[in-house]
Amino acid sequence: LAGLVLLGWWTPVPWTLVSGGALAACWLLLVFPSSLWRRQSLEDVSSGVADLNDNQLPSLESTRTYRGLRSGLSLLVAVTGLSHAVAQNTSPPTAAPTQPGNSNRPNVLLPVDSNGRPSRLAPFAFVRPKLLESLRAERRANHTNEGVLLRHATYNGTIQQDGSMRLQVTFEAVVTGRDAGVRVAVPVDGVNLGPDACRVNGQRHPLARDNDGGNLLLTLKPVDSATPRIDKIEIDLRPTVQPLSRGGRVDLAIPSILTGRLELELPTDPPKITVASAIKVESTPGHYLLGDSRRLRIAWSTSPATGPARSRTTTSVAPRCLAVIHSLESRLDYRLPITVHNGELSFITLGLPKALVLRPGDITAPDLLNIRSLPDRSGFQRLVVEFDKPQTKDFEIRVRGRLPLAAKDNRLTMRPEISLSHGNPSIAVSSAPLEMGINPARGFQLEVSDPPPKGVTAIDTVEFTRNWRSNKEAAQSIASMALSLDRSVDLSLNIQPLKPRRVVRVEQFLHVRPDRMEMTITMNVRTTGASVFHHLVTIDPRLKITSIGIKQQDGAERLARSSRIGNQLMMFLKDANLSEEDSQDGTQDITIQGELSLEVPQRVVLPSVTIEDAETTSRTLSLYHTPQLSVAVAGAQLLTSSDDATPIVDTREVLAGRFELPDDRDRVELNVIRKILPAAVQMVYHLSPNPNGSWQLQMSVTPLPGPRPEGPLSVTIEPALLASNGTENPIHWQPTPDTDSIKDNRLEAEFRNVSTLTLDAILPDAPNGERWNPPLPVTSGRQIRQRFLVLPSGVGWTPGGDVTQLKSWPSNVARDESATGLNSTLWRIDGPNWSLARSGRQSMNKKDASQPTVAVRQDNRQAKPSGPISAWWVLWQGLLSISLTALVAWGLPRVWQSRTKEWIRSHDPIAWLLIGLGWWLAGTAGAIGFGLTIAMAAVLLRERLHRQTAPPQVSTDSSG
Repeated sequence: LAGLVLLGWWTPVPWTLVSGGALAACWLLLVFPSSLWRRQSLEDVSSGVADLNDNQLPSLESTRTYRGLRSGLSLLVAVTGLSHAVAQNTSPPTAAPTQPGNSNRPNVLLPVDSNGRPSRLAPFAFVRPKLLESLRAERRANHTNEGVLLRHATYNGTIQQDGSMRLQVTFEAVVTGRDAGVRVAVPVDGVNLGPDACRVNGQRHPLARDNDGGNLLLTLKPVDSATPRIDKIEIDLRPTVQPLSRGGRVDLAIPSILTGRLELELPTDPPKITVASAIKVESTPGHYLLGDSRRLRIAWSTSPATGPARSRTTTSVAPRCLAVIHSLESRLDYRLPITVHNGELSFITLGLPKALVLRPGDITAPDLLNIRSLPDRSGFQRLVVEFDKPQTKDFEIRVRGRLPLAAKDNRLTMRPEISLSHGNPSIAVSSAPLEMGINPARGFQLEVSDPPPKGVTAIDTVEFTRNWRSNKEAAQSIASMALSLDRSVDLSLNIQPLKPRRVVRVEQFLHVRPDRMEMTITMNVRTTGASVFHHLVTIDPRLKITSIGIKQQDGAERLARSSRIGNQLMMFLKDANLSEEDSQDGTQDITIQGELSLEVPQRVVLPSVTIEDAETTSRTLSLYHTPQLSVAVAGAQLLTSSDDATPIVDTREVLAGRFELPDDRDRVELNVIRKILPAAVQMVYHLSPNPNGSWQLQMSVTPLPGPRPEGPLSVTIEPALLASNGTENPIHWQPTPDTDSIKDNRLEAEFRNVSTLTLDAILPDAPNGERWNPPLPVTSGRQIRQRFLVLPSGVGWTPGGDVTQLKSWPSNVARDESATGLNSTLWRIDGPNWSLARSGRQSMNKKDASQPTVAVRQDNRQAKPSGPISAWWVLWQGLLSISLTALVAWGLPRVWQSRTKEWIRSHDPIAWLLIGLGWWLAGTAGAIGFGLTIAMAAVLLRERLHRQTAPPQVSTDSSG
């Protein structure tokens, strides 16, 4: 096996596959028992068995393979044939040819092929001359639909008791188009459409009108194959009924379909009905054949006893308009309260300004069904507003539109007239003068040309507001001016843009560093009067800008882009900034950050920042600097005191004060110099045990070399240390503190100006535990460069944690010349986490006790990665594998011929069980080894049960 592995490693890909297959075959032969692939004869089995019962064949429970080869093959062939027969598709029965009946003489002949389909060799049809002329006329009139043919139409009409009529049309459309969408145009006019008026194959389908309003348009899905598809189109129509003295009349256009039929549902007392250009079906009342008619004209009349004639319907309207005037585009909002007298109104025709732009949803009305346009007339655009239900009460139509008229020389001329009419049947519409309220757009002001044109009268704005809101108590006007127009006139308005007014509050924050000055400028800008789209700022050219931001009150960023040329900074906004009255919508915060280089000492002029076209209400400066610097301000008024009196150690910045800056014409100067700070100090703690058992503490504070050794210093004594030094053993200070006080059981001593300090105190008794944290005094107010701990040798305590033992004594640390001092150890305190630990038993020898215990730091360095495997090591592994393979090939047959062969044969299941367990435990075979283990365990159990029932076998070997 090792040889096969090496062969597959070194040989090319094809031989690798061959060697891999051989290796897999070898593994399979080794894994599976021989009884699964090797068959023994009955004589071999019975040769070593005595007294078998007449050589009976094994029972059905035997594990021998099935030997009925011929029977098995026959059964397999039979099952295969039966499955093949069942899987065959049964051919459908051939339909009997239909016998041609007696049919009329055809008008169209189509050449067909042998299969009865239209021939591809002759792609044309034979028609009669009359039909050809009709088709040509239809094509010239653009009444044809490509890809679809309407072959049948049925009109189902119902005449209601109130004189109205409902009409449902059903078309059978033969769709042949295979392109994306088949357009169907149905020439129908003079009708209204209800909700969900169109259905295709029982499903709702969108329906629209063309621009002229004479055709109904819908789109059908194309066919997927060469076979045409038949769709059923249903349309619910509401024809416009022209009332007569004793009935009504309907006249509408319909598509010309020879097989068209009209079916009327008549009431109990049917009126007299006349259908022009139609053939009445005598056998069925109310049924008519329409033929090739292009219009459907139905008239009906009743007897004089039906009832008195209705009064004439009239309509009145009081139009109102609220206009917002802009120099480029104005907005018009019309309210049309309509009153219907003596009848009902199914639709109304509006005449609006031709340039008025309307979008979907701009026209609203109760029971609104549809809005369709008519050709323009006399400079007006005409719209037909259709209602789902006839209107019999007062209702209102609302029209909102945009009028894109540009002003010339700040002068705008417009004609806001609106008209209403109703025709076919004609209904008189009386209109009151148009009341118009006018407001200027944001950022503009308006004036009416003087004198106003004839027919224009000024009215009270409050009265217009009450009429507009239908509230007689309204007192706050919604228009800046109101006019009454009793005729169609050109209204001229003077529109002037307003100038914006900016109110600014400036606040500057200056941080002085040893090498630079960092400035943050915050400007709160509030705009009134008009919209602005940019801000112009004059800024000192010395200031290098690092960031710019403009934020609204809601936190949204408004800066689109910025541009700086010299001392001019232009900031463009994403949206207009406008604030009206006390509203905060237009208040913005402008933040500019920059920096200026600095060389200390230096006198610097404060950089100036000014926003143009603005009124500045306040200018303040907040000055900060590092503790090493001193900054004096000249030319500004101090508002708050500085923090120079406070301790400056361990702080990053000091507030020099808050100043009020003068106008832009006055200069503000800063004088920056370096401060002479107190020198840093070092602290030494001497710990030594007293003969009475207590510990003596001596703390010394000495300044490091510097120009100013004196300075402030604060010392805090912890409660534990303070309790050990009472009246009998007071703390000794040298020199004495300037002030001291006790707060929260802590002693706080203050020194205003001190260079060296010495403190002597008694420490609390050491605890019985293994660790001790001595309560040492805490100093502040000066920069502490380093801290040291001095311990005598042999005290039984060793520092641990954030401490480091020094092997040599620094020159700047005073050393005690006494015997105790000469045998002391010096430790540097590196952090707050340190303590004293007992070094061992007190009975140890002096030499061991005198040696300090040094904390050994753990080596956290990562191990170095080993180098690559040598080629000689790979060659040695290969030679060893080949040698082992040769040894196995040479020795395995000899072992197999020895007496061990019989033992191996009799213990095959145990060997395979051990192999399975070994593979499973070693992890080389994984789940395969686990399954093999389970299988061998089952075989062992089965053989054990078989041995309990079978007689023992007699061996024929002479050896035993």
